[in-house]
Amino acid sequence: MELERRDFLKGAALGAFGIASVGALGACAPSAERSDANAAQAAETNGAADGGESNEAVWRTPPSSIAEKDIAETKQADYVVVGCGFAGAAVIRSIADEESNTVIGIDKQVLENYFTMGNDVGHFNSQFLRDHSVADVDPVEMYNDWMRRTLNAANPALIMQYCQNCGSNIDWWLSALADETVSALSVAFSPAPEHSLSNVAGFKFLTGTLRAQVDATSTVSLGDVQKEIFEEILAHDNASLDFATTACQLVKEGDRVVAVIAQNAEGAYVKYEATKGVVLAAGDFASNESMRNDLLTHITDCFQEGRSAWSEAIMGQDGSGIQMGYWAGGRIEPRPLATMNGEFGKGSYPQTIWLDTNGERYCNEFFSDCTMSGKPQARLAHVDTFAVSDATILDHLSYCIPAHDAFEPSEANMAFITEVLTQAMGTGAEGFYYSSGPQGNTIGEKTDGPAPLYCAETLDELADYMGYDSKQKTAMLAQVDRWNAMCENGRDEEFGKDPEVMFPIATPPYYAFRCTPSAIGGIMVSLGGLMTDKHQNVLDDELAPIEGLYATGNCCGRRFGNGYFTQMAGASLGIAITLGRELGKHLIAN
Repeated sequence: MELERRDFLKGAALGAFGIASVGALGACAPSAERSDANAAQAAETNGAADGGESNEAVWRTPPSSIAEKDIAETKQADYVVVGCGFAGAAVIRSIADEESNTVIGIDKQVLENYFTMGNDVGHFNSQFLRDHSVADVDPVEMYNDWMRRTLNAANPALIMQYCQNCGSNIDWWLSALADETVSALSVAFSPAPEHSLSNVAGFKFLTGTLRAQVDATSTVSLGDVQKEIFEEILAHDNASLDFATTACQLVKEGDRVVAVIAQNAEGAYVKYEATKGVVLAAGDFASNESMRNDLLTHITDCFQEGRSAWSEAIMGQDGSGIQMGYWAGGRIEPRPLATMNGEFGKGSYPQTIWLDTNGERYCNEFFSDCTMSGKPQARLAHVDTFAVSDATILDHLSYCIPAHDAFEPSEANMAFITEVLTQAMGTGAEGFYYSSGPQGNTIGEKTDGPAPLYCAETLDELADYMGYDSKQKTAMLAQVDRWNAMCENGRDEEFGKDPEVMFPIATPPYYAFRCTPSAIGGIMVSLGGLMTDKHQNVLDDELAPIEGLYATGNCCGRRFGNGYFTQMAGASLGIAITLGRELGKHLIAN
């Protein structure tokens, strides 16, 4: 139905939250469902996490209004920003710097315990990178590569804004920080490893990841960086930040969004009137199972009953910002929406060969980064697979890409792997237990599950340790022979692996890393959301802008296609900061 004048739209769990506190919507009395194109999608059902039962997209049904009589306080500003994360804070600070407009940011986290997920900011062409001896790249070339990765499904205007402006906007972001904070930041994969690869399987990669908290001794996290930025924002008289405040509903007058109703730490409702616009920057929906089942069909379609299911997101949000935008008439981008992780298995080091339960290779192990190379494992039976190599693996780990979730052959990481390989010798069929590190590793600490690493002097012994029967062992030994012959010829006739990363398995001892399918269904964040125009103005079902409503960060759709497949690690934070500032610049200019 068409939303009534001054209809209040509730979109978040009620109550104040602490560190990354997330969950499903609070108790809300339902109202009539929308009867538009998106409502037709809402009528569909999707496979539930257990792979069996259906789960209706209940998130699409707007709940009841909050009555005017229940509002305890009203605040007013030109702009109200829902969410003070990387994108939201960039919008707020942009408006605050200009000073002729007022802005209020609201966030459900408690300021004292403010926490962010991730410590990487992917970008290029910044002075920060130049100061770390990282060369500039052609932004148009990077734009075309990004659009190829998304199969041209990303919003061309938003991606070009990122490519043309990410360097200067990251420098602007860093300008709010103390010199000692900036000096504590570093660049991932820099200096470049000896065999750093800039192109694998036809996809480009580049060094461009600003990194905080590199190891356990680091003193600065991106959470600390955000707190400094909050301090800079609050130094402006025209800006304020209300923490421990949870946005609940948008308010419309006619076709225009004019306010947000939120609940403060005391449980009282506060109405934030926005004379010029409301910005949704409330993050993703990784902890909302109804939204996951409805919008992430590429993941639910991979689930296998009893073998794979949703696992709790590390710091996923409840999707309340996207819900509020949808209930206000906003259109969701075409499914499936992008996620960081969830749709691929992790086949260990791509410099090895990956074997299935039959002892045979099943893919190109180094088909770009793990986001792409791990997809075939998600489409096998969700049982353990193995990555097999030999004593030369340490020599080959420097053949790497500066990508999301890629192994960086730093001194600390190489020392860790060396210790693991050394201690695995002589463990026989029991195998060796460790967790990947170097941070918080558990070398040698036995777990209830099967060992992740086996070591043997012969491939025949290794197959026994891996649990292969005689038929599987025969297949494995034949596969290794076939692989070694292809390495000698420099051409992978099975799956097209680049010759530069083809390494024979012929020098004892031999290693087999056990790879579990546990990553399937485990997402860090979702990366898709509301349809917007080039100014991040939310679009309705007719793809016309909704007056007064904007979406940025992980509330904004059409940035990543249907997966987090990027040119460098940390691109999600880099594009959030960049497009957040670009939105802020647009708002103050108009």
